[in-house]
Amino acid sequence: MINILLHIAFQSGEFYNEGNSFLSDFLINAFGALIGTLTALTIFWLTIKHDRKNKKANEVKVISQRLHYFSSIVNNITDIVTKQNVFLKDFFEKQRKDTLNIPLITLLPDNDLRRFSELQNHEDYYHAYLSKFSYSSETVEEYRCFYSYIDFLKAQIDQLRDRLMKSIQYDHDRKVKYKILVEKAMDDTARIVGTATISNRITEFEMFLNQSLLNFYSIENDHFDLNNYQSFFVEPVKIEIIKKYAKNEIALQLVSELKKATYIFSEITTLNYKISCDVENIYEKYNEVCSELEKLAMKLSNKLENTS
Repeated sequence: MINILLHIAFQSGEFYNEGNSFLSDFLINAFGALIGTLTALTIFWLTIKHDRKNKKANEVKVISQRLHYFSSIVNNITDIVTKQNVFLKDFFEKQRKDTLNIPLITLLPDNDLRRFSELQNHEDYYHAYLSKFSYSSETVEEYRCFYSYIDFLKAQIDQLRDRLMKSIQYDHDRKVKYKILVEKAMDDTARIVGTATISNRITEFEMFLNQSLLNFYSIENDHFDLNNYQSFFVEPVKIEIIKKYAKNEIALQLVSELKKATYIFSEITTLNYKISCDVENIYEKYNEVCSELEKLAMKLSNKLENTS
């Protein structure tokens, strides 16, 4: 190609001169160098273009992988929260029926909640989400809602665990104290009856106390159930003393112990009822937030499906 161009140029008469071989060689070498340079630049440019294309493809792949992982965790979280809510509802309904005893509750593993909160490079996921779907304020808010909802759900379940642990321990301590008070009152009752029997001074009051003890122990009941203590001993004895023996000093000392026990018994049932209200409150918030999170998760899944 170069020789043809030179030949045409020399044929014009301007450069054609058999004696001027130096100029001919120079032009041939110059054109050759130019073509070589252009070829090298073309190869270099194509290489850069190829590398950029590969880099872009890798970036798109990484973004897609991050968002699919992000979507997978969110979907797992909504599934777990939905299942957890079934157990929360079962718990507070049982607690309402029996406010004396805290029922067992099933708390599902919250690994995905923690995994989401502990995601490394949150900023990378943020930019992956925006670069995939747009940098609009609406998309930014949408992304932040994921974290807002999931952080709320995690905080609620952490609060619930802490609340239940403290409530169970406090409930145990109050029940131990209640039983100590009632058993002391029963021991005092037996001692009053015994002392009167030994001194042969049994009155209607001692006969009543003796019959109250016999009634309690004759009933087939679970002595670990504090309802039985309250229903078959504490309340009957307390009410009868207040009605008939309010002027009896010994009776008043006994009723004072029974009132303390009754106060603790009432405190136990009141606090346990409050637990059921707290759990129901968490249940309702879980339902509300989980519903919003499911909408976001579905929207994300549809977007990924449509842009894949």
